[in-house]
Amino acid sequence: MGVTAVSISGEGAPPTNPIALSSLEKQTAFAKAEGVARLYPTLRNPDYLVLTERRKLLAAWIETLPKEPLQVLDIGGRIQPYRPLLEGRLGTYIAVDPLATKLVNAVAEGERLPFAAACFDVVICTQVLCYCTNPFGVAQEIHRVLKPGGRLLLSSPAIFPRHAEQDRWRIFPSGLQLLLQEFSHVEIAPEGYSLAALCRTVTVVLDQYLTGGLPRRLASSLLIPLVNRIGRRLDRLSRSDTRFTTNYCVFARK
Repeated sequence: MGVTAVSISGEGAPPTNPIALSSLEKQTAFAKAEGVARLYPTLRNPDYLVLTERRKLLAAWIETLPKEPLQVLDIGGRIQPYRPLLEGRLGTYIAVDPLATKLVNAVAEGERLPFAAACFDVVICTQVLCYCTNPFGVAQEIHRVLKPGGRLLLSSPAIFPRHAEQDRWRIFPSGLQLLLQEFSHVEIAPEGYSLAALCRTVTVVLDQYLTGGLPRRLASSLLIPLVNRIGRRLDRLSRSDTRFTTNYCVFARK
């Protein structure tokens, strides 16, 4: 596998500064806990509905991959929630992210991947495109580093409040098709249909606006779990209706 010169972090090259090391360890501990929370969200999680559907979709697509050691690249991989789904198929797992944790192998951005062409069997890129300065550049780089026949597992928001200074894009299915036009096969699936999406929007509003004291405790322990349960049931009633779908998942082949 060809790798150009980049900043390498992780187990092999921890920072020598004790303060930096402490910060890195805290970031790594948070990343590991967040990874578990995303893979197996509780009903208290405002993103429960989309995260649960994403896990199901990715797990089903991963089951179609060859049962052999795969070379996997995770873009935006400081948390790696979906790495456990590749158990039994994993050869090498490389994570790139602009922010270093001990889980990150190379500090880099998706628009400039420091790898040779055609060196990965699978690329994972979940909830990253919305932060990129050039989503088309990221898609082209993913296509470049994938081997012929390699697979892309991707997710991206379509409707969601702005939640970070670098939050730039919302992409609908037609936009995803345009981004991935170089791929030979693209399958796009909603992470929940319209009624579940509306419930997810309610849980996000509750989470963002009920932020302290008793209102926060009520939202976390009662209101958000209740709305998530309602959304789970209502989702069956709005199959095929994606007008309000908030997030999409993609399985593509080079």
